[in-house]
Amino acid sequence: MSTKNISVQVQIATQPRMFPGATAQSPAQFVTQSLAGSFSWGTQPGTATIVYIAPTANWVVATGALLTMTIGAHFFAGVCISDVENQGSAEGLIRTLQFKDLREFLQWDYTYCAFNKPDVILVNGRRIKRYKHVYPADFNTLTWTYTNSPLEAWEIINAILGYKAFGLLGGVVGGTVGSPWAWDLTGLGLFPEGVFNFPIYDYDCLNGKRLDAVMSDFSERSGCVMGLASSPELPYVLTFTRKGYGVTIDFPENSDNRRSGFALSGHPTNVRILGDRNLYQVMGVPMQADWASGWEQFLVFEQFADDIYHRATNPLTAATYDQTPNDPEGYIGRQLATAAALSMTVQQYVDLRNATSQDGAQFVDGRKFAARFRMDMPAALYISTLLWRAFRPADSFTFYNAVLANNSVPNGGGAPLGLGLQVPLPSLDIADKLLCKVFQNDPTSGLMNFDVTTPSDGNGFAIAKGYMVGADLFKSISSSQFSLNFFKNASAVWQHVPFQIDDSGEEVRFIIFDEPVILSENLIVAVNGYNVINAQATLSVPPVNATLTFEAERFSYIQGTYPDVSKDSVENVGGLNLEAVVSSDGYTEVPYADGTSAFTKASVIATNLLLRQYIYSEGGLRLIYDPRTAINSFGTPLSSLTDRVQIETSPKGGTFEVVDLTNERTRDTFEPERELDRKTQSNSLFPGQAELRIQAEYARKLASAFRQLPGIRKALSDLIAGQLGNDQPLTLTWLVPVLNATLPVGTVLRRAQTMPGTPNTNTVPVPPALVQAAHNIFMGVTVRDAENGAKPFRVQSTGRALALVQGPVNNGDPVGLSDGSTSNNCLVKNGTTPVGIVRQDIAGSAVTLVEVDLGVGGAGTPAVTVQKFYYVSSDKDFITAQMVSGDVRTNTKIAKPPALRGSIASKTIDAGSGPVTWLYKYQTFQNSWDSRAAQVEGQGLQYYQRISPPWLASPNENNLGSIIIADLIGGSTGIPGVGWQARADGRAWANKKDQSTP
Repeated sequence: MSTKNISVQVQIATQPRMFPGATAQSPAQFVTQSLAGSFSWGTQPGTATIVYIAPTANWVVATGALLTMTIGAHFFAGVCISDVENQGSAEGLIRTLQFKDLREFLQWDYTYCAFNKPDVILVNGRRIKRYKHVYPADFNTLTWTYTNSPLEAWEIINAILGYKAFGLLGGVVGGTVGSPWAWDLTGLGLFPEGVFNFPIYDYDCLNGKRLDAVMSDFSERSGCVMGLASSPELPYVLTFTRKGYGVTIDFPENSDNRRSGFALSGHPTNVRILGDRNLYQVMGVPMQADWASGWEQFLVFEQFADDIYHRATNPLTAATYDQTPNDPEGYIGRQLATAAALSMTVQQYVDLRNATSQDGAQFVDGRKFAARFRMDMPAALYISTLLWRAFRPADSFTFYNAVLANNSVPNGGGAPLGLGLQVPLPSLDIADKLLCKVFQNDPTSGLMNFDVTTPSDGNGFAIAKGYMVGADLFKSISSSQFSLNFFKNASAVWQHVPFQIDDSGEEVRFIIFDEPVILSENLIVAVNGYNVINAQATLSVPPVNATLTFEAERFSYIQGTYPDVSKDSVENVGGLNLEAVVSSDGYTEVPYADGTSAFTKASVIATNLLLRQYIYSEGGLRLIYDPRTAINSFGTPLSSLTDRVQIETSPKGGTFEVVDLTNERTRDTFEPERELDRKTQSNSLFPGQAELRIQAEYARKLASAFRQLPGIRKALSDLIAGQLGNDQPLTLTWLVPVLNATLPVGTVLRRAQTMPGTPNTNTVPVPPALVQAAHNIFMGVTVRDAENGAKPFRVQSTGRALALVQGPVNNGDPVGLSDGSTSNNCLVKNGTTPVGIVRQDIAGSAVTLVEVDLGVGGAGTPAVTVQKFYYVSSDKDFITAQMVSGDVRTNTKIAKPPALRGSIASKTIDAGSGPVTWLYKYQTFQNSWDSRAAQVEGQGLQYYQRISPPWLASPNENNLGSIIIADLIGGSTGIPGVGWQARADGRAWANKKDQSTP
């Protein structure tokens, strides 16, 4: 068969993409002498080597010039990569030109965008799963666009390729794509519906990604290939198709090296879609206490400190703290024991118990808190943080997910309870979210229900069959207003309790209630018609149920020929997961914002991945140009079945092309275009970015373990100490000698004056039976009933309190201490030491529990030297504050602590390197005497200072200011007419953090 060379026409135009230093190329054309080119599917540009005779001397094709080649029926458009002279050729006119098609420009541009990233928002209170995107046009402002349904791949390609640079056809200002690309998503008409009609999830190019890598990535993730389909009218046309579709090629007569058959393509017949971890909102999870039971004997820290006082050994004396020398009233020993109790760890206390009573095992807690072992926690922190507050799912709790044993989809995700696989508790993590609204149907039964259409917020929903310390049940109520029946009934109903989730790490996670939850049958008892705290009460752990959202197994969806013989693959899809509510009725899925389920979304992805051919046409041929054939009909175009075409033309060898069918050739011939495309993706990453992507996984955040804990825990301490609806300060004390009996509520306690030269004596009260006339200092009254006389307890000395008073008295009579001969445990009318004013009548001579206003003066004489006030306003050297008695509020002037007064003009301080004088100015702040400017004398540097913490006028719901404790010192205040002086209570002048303004 004769051969003949085809004349290859090369047309030269101006540069399509100018670069610095480039010279414009004038339009021209020339005829090739020989050509060898290779063109295939993929993002890698087709290449050709052209040898030609230059029309004139000094002829050169400019680097970057646009070239179009017509070879028979083929039309290629590209750029000149290089054009060199062949040395030694006749007259120096033979040149060699390197050509790449226009896909070269896919490597010149980067795109900056993000699409189909998962997002959750509350819309009108309802939790909605949707998607967010940053279009290339919005990257510079990082403006997010939100949609209920994910964008399909064709929409993303349109957004990326359509953001053309200004000056190009259809270009926009700021566009990042520098070539006027057009695109065909139908495989040149083979797929009329297009090949990208499905979403690609969590696509992120916010760090910048090269355009050829983007196109390769889209093709790879969709099972498609991309090519260039240039024509004289539209040279910049990208086309996308699926390989292996179409009519098998026929072998023409003018061909040889014919190969024909079929081969495995390498594509899977089975695909698993893997997403994020599934979320299950499980209704009514039974909870159990998450602390060691031994700690329940210490309801508050003071009880723990008392145990240390009697049990632990002082390392300085080798004796227990209750045997401290020269400490007859235990004052020194108790302070040292308290210091030791504050620093002792759980492990140290376990060791102490084992050494003293061999029962340390009941205090061992091997779990973690705040990512550290609880045995290393300070015991005081353990008591205040975990005791009565930490709960975890009960060991008996079992959970079944929505994955059937055969990996099939259970009714589209709605499998009835029990059909899934059992998941062990350590495999579950408590998520800090609710999937939908939870509400309590019946407080007596504890049943909870849900509604996916109503607002949702919070980290879960927990109920306890008991009562919460600090809840409204105990707030702002006096003993007379307290309903004992209501209190007892409250312990029989399920009540909502807010909580935080410990996010600190391993094992089964747990929740920490904002308020301690307790259950007791005898915490509050009635005495003489008053409801008081019972010092001998027994507390128990209440039943607790919670609706919690668990992170369980990863979302998994299998589609294909499984469980029959299959070739498997996996596709990881970020943001795709099942969210379902689990109740006794089964599973109810929370759909995405577009109303579709997670399994539906996974099915769409799997279906498109399985569209790829499992068997390819194998083979190829060499097509030789026959002069009897019209030139413009010679050539085999790339198609779904034609994978690669190599063209050669020369005077000696003639013109022919090697056509390879769909299956990729082995590496000993050439590198498959798939591998070239994958390298393109890797080459576009930043150094180390590929490794980081491989290693990346979700990291658990360490939540703040101590938020809201100290202040809330105080509610339990106050309640157990006896403060029921009473905001008056209580004082911790004890009896010396100890009393091996109980004290009733309202017992009056007294001590003698401390005598010089006898330290640590007469600092605490004596038992009422030992009271004498010398015990004329009023210490307060007991606030709990059945107080243990051998343990520390708290007393109240100011404000309205319940006290034992001997009648007869009338409402308004002054009462005080007796002379010590009789009635030592109660107050008497017109006592020798005034204490307060009785507020109820007692007709007979019996000792009766009644209300008394303590510290408001008896017999017209101030009864106390310490009083609580509420801040109103500030002046130069004094504060205006309110004394509150019932509904009566009386304004009183109280001297500021000397160091906080506004009359201090200067102060000399010796810090070790010599005296330094500071000057203070207050008028700069418009007579705001709680702020000042301070500077070193002779220096220009100035600091702005304020009293910290500040006094506040109305910080609470009762419209009362900050609490101020003041001492009655009369003329010693130094301010005429002002006898009270406020205590500093930790307040001091502090430099402002922001020194730019006063």
